[in-house]
Amino acid sequence: CGHDGVYRYADCFGQPMLCTSCCRSAHQLHPFHHVEQWSGDHFAPSSLRAAGLVLQLRHGGVRCPTASASLLDHLDSEQVSTDEEGFPTMASIQAALNSFSALDTWHYNDAGNHLLTMVDISGIHIIAICPCKCLQQSPFRAQLLEVGLYPATQKSPRTAFTFQLLESFRLMNLECKVTAMSFYKYLRRVTDPVLPHTTPDQYKELLRISRQWRYLQNKLIFGFAHDSGVKVKDGELAYFCPACPQPGVNLSKDWTKDLGDAWKYSRSFVMDGNFSAEHMKLKNDDDFDLTGRSGYFTASPCYRAHLQIADDRQPKSTCHEHKAVNQVHATQKHLAATGIRAIACARHGCFVPDTVVDFQKGEQQVNMDYALCRALGKLEGMLRAAIIYDIACQFSVHFGTRVSRNDYLKFSDTIQIIWGIGLFHIHGHQDVCLSRYSPDLIPGIGKVDGKVLETHWSQLNEICGSTRSMTAAHRREVLNDHMLDSNQKKMLNIVQSLSRKYIQALQGLEVAKEGYQNLTANTDQSFITQWIAQAEEEQTRRFADVTAMDIFDVQLQPGKRKPRDGKSCKLNYEAPTQAEM
Repeated sequence: CGHDGVYRYADCFGQPMLCTSCCRSAHQLHPFHHVEQWSGDHFAPSSLRAAGLVLQLRHGGVRCPTASASLLDHLDSEQVSTDEEGFPTMASIQAALNSFSALDTWHYNDAGNHLLTMVDISGIHIIAICPCKCLQQSPFRAQLLEVGLYPATQKSPRTAFTFQLLESFRLMNLECKVTAMSFYKYLRRVTDPVLPHTTPDQYKELLRISRQWRYLQNKLIFGFAHDSGVKVKDGELAYFCPACPQPGVNLSKDWTKDLGDAWKYSRSFVMDGNFSAEHMKLKNDDDFDLTGRSGYFTASPCYRAHLQIADDRQPKSTCHEHKAVNQVHATQKHLAATGIRAIACARHGCFVPDTVVDFQKGEQQVNMDYALCRALGKLEGMLRAAIIYDIACQFSVHFGTRVSRNDYLKFSDTIQIIWGIGLFHIHGHQDVCLSRYSPDLIPGIGKVDGKVLETHWSQLNEICGSTRSMTAAHRREVLNDHMLDSNQKKMLNIVQSLSRKYIQALQGLEVAKEGYQNLTANTDQSFITQWIAQAEEEQTRRFADVTAMDIFDVQLQPGKRKPRDGKSCKLNYEAPTQAEM
């Protein structure tokens, strides 16, 4: 254009220098670039607003034709005078810097344009915006959304967050466990590395808007975006396991005709608690839960109603002294929740929607009963379920009685339940528990250890430090999002995972065949047939009486040694005489 360059752009490739007019035209589509202004002997920090940049909404980025003439005349005169001024004075630079501070309460510039505080991944900016003034124009908040800006308020927006920033924070929280406080501190330092505390404080707005963004993204994923009248049902904003049998999802329409092999149409669950996911008592916890019962947490009103009528008396343990049994009534006065209890599929480790509950004390049976019944209620015609729990030998004894006495505990009475204990814990139980509850003796369950949730807790614990002091609603939303992300990753990688495990299973099958042949090669076939029949019979009886599995508790006893001549042997021993000694 023939004018000397005044502004240098750190975010543009090559850091070009442009005059004021070229600066405005070049950055209509890049309003969040950082700018430095030449002062005669050095470059000083500046802003695109100081260069007169005004974002035009609607009309393809050009000025609205119905904008007031005075506004346009002011902008034109400002552009001409700025171009003719040449190099700015230190006073003008200082004025531009002073205009960008935490004390800036101006909401309109001299031309009547809106001054919005915009929070972008590149930092915090105050930018002038000229909305569309046509008769059929959309509200100001809608015009902001059209250009990728999420307003902090709906009536008179003065702050907006870019879509890129909100999605970046969501992903950083999921992958890097970055908290909102740390993320906003980063934004303030990017904006002003020397005096970050002078930048506008929009931390509370970030907390609120990030929750809305998270919820809207989940609704988009599950197809609820374009019809606000559709009610989201329990667990409908949550993924389940893509490999576990689900009628209407991955089973044929006539799957009920093939129930001969019941193990193919059964599910296996593992239950475990996490006492690191605690929640502090707050003086004012009046907050609204956006996800409600649509995620992995159960509905709070129904859960609380269940706790009020449930019998929380813990029966005396008949097994070893387990921590989960002995500390069921342990309370901490400063905590509203001492932890969470979740249920996942045992084979693939996917969280089950609508089954996560809070602990009020220790690991009580009343908490587990509600969560398990929510999981069993989703079997949709399947007749068998395997439940792996660290203290299943105690929990399962009166489970049916507790369910029958509580109106909030419901599932089909045709479901057969096989109880199991994780392989890591079962060796700390009595010897009889090994044959009764070992996952290795549950047909069709696969090779599982029953501790897959422990791998999830190690990841989830990285954010529990921040969720413990959130409101109850905010905490549930964040934990829901991390569980959803975990299941989504498993869904995307399930093909590669199952393909790898299939190859390992084929290799293991050959090893098992060889071991079986070596074991039965010299055994009478009639014995083998008899043993197989006994094993199948006791596997059937275990549903009614778990002691039937004691047949697998083989106790080896040393046999009596027979003498070679068939007679009893006596050791003749005579004490040596004194002379011989």
